[in-house]
Amino acid sequence: MSAPSYIYLLISLLLVIFTIWQRRTIKYPARRSLVVRLIWLTLALVMAAVVLLNGRNSDTIVGGIFITVFLLTLFLWYPGLGEWGVLTSLRQIQSYQAFTKYELKELSPGLTEVQLFRGDVLITALKIKGKVEIVARFLSRKIKPTAER
Repeated sequence: MSAPSYIYLLISLLLVIFTIWQRRTIKYPARRSLVVRLIWLTLALVMAAVVLLNGRNSDTIVGGIFITVFLLTLFLWYPGLGEWGVLTSLRQIQSYQAFTKYELKELSPGLTEVQLFRGDVLITALKIKGKVEIVARFLSRKIKPTAER
């Protein structure tokens, strides 16, 4: 195996650890598009099949494992409200201190839209699985109004 293969294996291991950690720390998960999630899963399964059928040497297999793990990470990723911050995407994880206010709207029983602001600018909006009262109680402990800071 070449040096990049070891790096790919290390990154794959870190992605697995990060995904497990992320799934356990989300207190209120947000809804995600089923279509997008199925696309990531389909791509991961296709990549795994390609590796199984065409993997001739260890470098090819390790590269395929890396791509499959990355696609599965995208499939398993859940945005939402964690105990320590807000996860909106793989590239956007923010502390509650970054927000100055929030607004909640009940979309349906058990589904709440959370809009998070910095000043008057809307930073992100998530559709959270949870009742408005419970999510409001949780966010009131995490985000203090600007006047109290």
